[in-house]
Amino acid sequence: MRDKLGIDCEGTRDEDLHGAISSLLTEEDAEFEQRIDELNEAIILASNKSFPIYRATRSTTLHKTVPLWSTDLTVLRKRTNAPRRLYQRTRNDEELRGKRKTQYYECRATYTASIKQAKIRSWKEYCTTTNDNNPWNAAYKLAMGKIYTNTQITTLKKPDGCYTADTKKP
Repeated sequence: MRDKLGIDCEGTRDEDLHGAISSLLTEEDAEFEQRIDELNEAIILASNKSFPIYRATRSTTLHKTVPLWSTDLTVLRKRTNAPRRLYQRTRNDEELRGKRKTQYYECRATYTASIKQAKIRSWKEYCTTTNDNNPWNAAYKLAMGKIYTNTQITTLKKPDGCYTADTKKP
């Protein structure tokens, strides 16, 4: 395969490519600017073939994952949006609009309560995971009063100077 310059793009060696480019630049003609533009296109073509361009897909840039999100919440969101659309589109019949409004508000209350529960559950799960990268484990337990220390009574010194052997009263 040859490009506009007549340079073989597939299977050429670097020396051949260098020689072809040098011969194009050393020729004296009136189309020197055009030759430079063609050389620039050849460099861009070689760069595009040599270095693949990786772009983030649209779905990864628009939709970030949330640790608490689940398929149940997705279903609830869809079940909440459907009555909302019905409520918003009902304009002429006030009685039907009122019914749809109450139905939408009930669905929305369920949905927001589910999100709140999922947030709490996700936070507790995050705080209780034990690994080196989680500094919140000890802080969470301390703040919630979940750190229990067993106070163990050791021997006591009696007024006569000897020590007790156990916790029982003599």
